Amino acid sequence: MEPLPQHATLDDLQEYITKMVAERGLAGPGVDSQCLKLGEELGELYEAAAATGGHDIAALGSELADCLILTLSIANRLGINLHKDIRPRIETGRPAPTLADVRTIAARTSGSDADLTTLCLRAGTHAGDLFRAIRKLHGDPADPCGRQVTAGDKLIELIISFSAISHLLDLDLEDAFRAKEAINSTRTWS
Repeated sequence: MEPLPQHATLDDLQEYITKMVAERGLAGPGVDSQCLKLGEELGELYEAAAATGGHDIAALGSELADCLILTLSIANRLGINLHKDIRPRIETGRPAPTLADVRTIAARTSGSDADLTTLCLRAGTHAGDLFRAIRKLHGDPADPCGRQVTAGDKLIELIISFSAISHLLDLDLEDAFRAKEAINSTRTWS
């Protein structure tokens, strides 16, 4: 599989995840399964934050990367273009935003100066909001207007919350993603 380009845009990341899922034979699990896995990974992120007090940057970066990978996978399975949904929140002069651009948004977001525990809990809250938006997409309860936009907004809020954590830790989320993929590329997938 081709490596992720430097300064990857959200479009690049979504395309990479599409290819990764196909190459590793992971296309089977549906959105519901991906949501459960994201909940598990958020729990692991919180555990790593609590266990290390935020000092094991590599462990936290690995868990953030897992959360990002699953969030991108959910967006792809729902057919949501994250670039389109984040565009109203960002002006970069570039054709498509990068994770560094999202981190800039996160740094300017109200509450971005919170502690690690609060930011992890906020990510969990955003994940819960995403799961409710996905339930609406599946008709439970029926939502007559703009369901996909709502799920897209919730996905963006979740990615911004991951970026707020990476900002607090002075961690490059793209580098963490690459490090995680270097490990994942050596695994056997069934």
